[in-house]
Amino acid sequence: MRSFATHARLALVCALACGILLAGGAFAQTSGGALNGKVVDNSGNPVGGVLITATNTATGFSRSANSGADGRYTFALLPAGTYNVKAEAQGMRTVEQQGVGVQVASSRTLDLQMELSAVEEAIVVTAQEVPLVPDSPAIGTVVSQKELQSLPLNGRQFANLAVLAPGTQLAYNADPTKPGQLTVALNGGIGRNVNFTVDGGDNTDDTIGGALQNFNLESVQEFKIQTMMYKAEYGRSSGGVLSVVTKTGSNEFHGSAWEFARRKGLNSETESEKGAGHGKQPYKRDQYGASVGGPIVHDKAHFFATYEKTKRNTAYLVDTDSVLPQFDGLSVTTPFKDELLTGKATWDINAAQYLQVRYGWQKNADKYGQSALAAPDSLGTVSNEYKSILAGHTWQLGPSALNEAIFQYTKFDNLISADSQAPTIYFPSGVHQ
Repeated sequence: MRSFATHARLALVCALACGILLAGGAFAQTSGGALNGKVVDNSGNPVGGVLITATNTATGFSRSANSGADGRYTFALLPAGTYNVKAEAQGMRTVEQQGVGVQVASSRTLDLQMELSAVEEAIVVTAQEVPLVPDSPAIGTVVSQKELQSLPLNGRQFANLAVLAPGTQLAYNADPTKPGQLTVALNGGIGRNVNFTVDGGDNTDDTIGGALQNFNLESVQEFKIQTMMYKAEYGRSSGGVLSVVTKTGSNEFHGSAWEFARRKGLNSETESEKGAGHGKQPYKRDQYGASVGGPIVHDKAHFFATYEKTKRNTAYLVDTDSVLPQFDGLSVTTPFKDELLTGKATWDINAAQYLQVRYGWQKNADKYGQSALAAPDSLGTVSNEYKSILAGHTWQLGPSALNEAIFQYTKFDNLISADSQAPTIYFPSGVHQ
């Protein structure tokens, strides 16, 4: 039995915990990204005192900053999303750049050019997506909401798409406490040396490495997999960093429901089934769920919640190679069940403060010790339950300082119990009468 409560982190000592970020310094990359740039005139000279406003087009979240004497401005941390960026100054044409994407665990540069004007007028540049200009040497790939929704996924786990990054591959987690859960292997590793963060909170298994709690595909807004040259602030990783940000609601109500089904009739016979000569074994898999999100207060507070359940009923054939013929050809049922629940609320408290609260829950059960060489009485049941709650607060303390505090509590219970008290019988490969 494995049970622990961990990952309780409260960053309240600002400077000592690196919660205060100085403009032009290192940016903490948690549930969002940084946006910075330079404002110049037609001659390329820096323009100071320009009011820069970044507004999230979906939620109404808005932050403002002023360019310095060198023309530079900085937004140290913005929630991941798409923004309209407006530059305003007296005696100059207002410039607005639309469709500026800010991505998780990323820092980007957006330079703006302004012109003198005798009358009040504005220049609006409309683009579906402004090309990303990164200003970090880290090598990585961002998987966006568009890719999560449109690319085919076997099993509907967001980790499937981590293979879009060079040097990555997928593997099943060998740990029995992670049944059916995919892991991301980087640069020849096995996935246990990857650091996982979700909404800025730690989601790395302290015992065996790799991801701890899983989150269903519908709950993920986007994620970034960094394979090389990532910043030391991430730590605890010799293989890579996977940073996830979960969804929040927008100013419009949205909902969804889904069902994905697989049946025995769609499968072909496996080589083991062909060798046993008993035909295809039972197979039934259902993955279904729903989500809903929207405004609590327009432009200020939003929510998002989603639930998903996976049920799989399969079977395997026992083959003792005639050591115990009474078991040969016996079909043993191996049910699997996995439930995932995520809820998140965000509140744009005022022009300087932002709060997010997220709850995650997962519960699953699977058969333990299943093998063609194992009699039914040797099986067990592995049961796991994960609970986590995260609260994150950002506070713009001034034109060049931002404080971020994150608290997370995670509880994980694991139990492997025997299905029978009968003596365990195994038939090692190669044993004959």
